[in-house]
Amino acid sequence: VCSSDLVPEGAHSSAGSTAAVVDVGAEVAQLLVKTGALSPEQLRYAERVRAKLQTERSLLRTLIELDLIDETRIRGVLRASRVRLPFGSVLVELGYLTSHDLSVALGFQKQDPQTPLGEILVRHGLAQEKDVFGLLADLLGIPQITQDVTGVDLALVRKVTARVCRANAFVPLK
Repeated sequence: VCSSDLVPEGAHSSAGSTAAVVDVGAEVAQLLVKTGALSPEQLRYAERVRAKLQTERSLLRTLIELDLIDETRIRGVLRASRVRLPFGSVLVELGYLTSHDLSVALGFQKQDPQTPLGEILVRHGLAQEKDVFGLLADLLGIPQITQDVTGVDLALVRKVTARVCRANAFVPLK
């Protein structure tokens, strides 16, 4: 994963613009409208409902809770579009993380700037590994591969040395 493919929190790098704060929910919602996954009327309805809520709720969570779109469709549009958005903010919009937890994780990242945000979130128990890396794969437009270790052919594993596996970054499965 190339960290240059992700936008730092609080910044957005559109062509020809300087860093500016991004409303990730609004940007993703507009992308959903643009791709036809959501109608402009549905978006306006969700925005009206959200404005009347007593508790703070992200726009994407509001759209999902109103059954106007599901998370699978949102993530499919993100995967297909490869739009550059702040990773942590997308996690918050989809409900995997609270704003407070994102702030805490960014604080940890300031202390250890070489560590990717996703790794910090998982290490500190702020988010689930499958959610973090699944969304990261979607934002980067790459397939997410999960391996069921029960599918490993032990006879095949015994034919290859650990040194060869490490040198070539692979594990023989079947």
